[in-house]
Order: sequence, then structure tokens, then C-alpha cells
Amino acid sequence: MSQSTRILKHLQSGKSITDNECRELHKCNRLAARICELRKDHDISKEMVTQNGKTFARYSIKPSFQLTA
Repeated sequence: MSQSTRILKHLQSGKSITDNECRELHKCNRLAARICELRKDHDISKEMVTQNGKTFARYSIKPSFQLTA
């Protein structure tokens, strides 16, 4: 399974992800590049977070709702 696929599954499970989390969980050092690829087909949002004096991005995917008739 590719890094992008693993990250997408993570986001689709309702979780958000940061660069550090991605490195630990998915052994991926280039989260921003993978997010750029995924944004072509998915609505992924970025929130800038500051903790312990450091600012970083936290990515999440917006849930898609499909209406069925």
C-alpha cells in the first residue's frame, strides 16, 4: 500500500494528522507532498496549530455526504 493510500485511509477514519504523527505512524517524511497529491481528488483542510512554541500543520479530511434516493 502506498504512503498516500495509508494517509488517506487514516484521514477517512475521522482522524487528523501532523507531520510528526505521519512520520511515526506511516514512515512518511513528506506529508505535505502526499497531501498535495491527495487534494487533487479529496477535500483536505489544513489547520495551523501552535504547541510548546512550535507551529505546525494539522490536516484532516472533510466528510463527504452522499444523498441516496
